[in-house]
Amino acid sequence: MRSTAAVWIQSQGASLQPAYQARARALGGEVKAVDFTHPQEACRRIDEWVSDKTDHKIEKLLSPRELVDAESSSLKRSCLRPTGPDPSTPK
Repeated sequence: MRSTAAVWIQSQGASLQPAYQARARALGGEVKAVDFTHPQEACRRIDEWVSDKTDHKIEKLLSPRELVDAESSSLKRSCLRPTGPDPSTPK
């Protein structure tokens, strides 16, 4: 059995910090770029990669709806992160 992984990033305007890229590659992963603003095309490319890496045992991993839901969930979490000074910290 073999293992593989990929980190998928937005193809326009996004990048990973070099240390994160190095860690992903050290663990045997790939860094791939795809345009998530076109969910059907993004799913097609991800599914092709998965199919290739699994010797066609997994043909379909994501649907465009799941991809949009995952992105929406990720965005909501990032918007909930506190920004600015912590109001509970004494001045």
